Amino acid sequence: MCMYMCFFCVCVCVCVCVCVCVHECVYVCMYVCTYVCMYICMYVCMMYVCMYVCTYVCMHAYVGMWVCMYVCMHVCMYVCMYVCMHAYVGMWVCVYVRAHADG
Repeated sequence: MCMYMCFFCVCVCVCVCVCVCVHECVYVCMYVCTYVCMYICMYVCMMYVCMYVCTYVCMHAYVGMWVCMYVCMHVCMYVCMYVCMHAYVGMWVCVYVRAHADG
């Protein structure tokens, strides 16, 4: 049951939270893990995914490169925040369910 629950706690940003299986410090562990996870998520999303996608899109766009990159990176940043925050919230839902499953 524990491993089954842990499977659902895989963060979008590849942070696998085995914390839900640690009974003694589950909340501290999840707090640290989810925060680190969210920041890694934001960094990877913005520095790699956004840069790659925006560079590719703007190379083929008919507007100025700098204007395109500026707009694209801003839009992409909000998408990253949305995705990473949902991953963060999802993990807390998981740990709540796990804690109450123990009775």
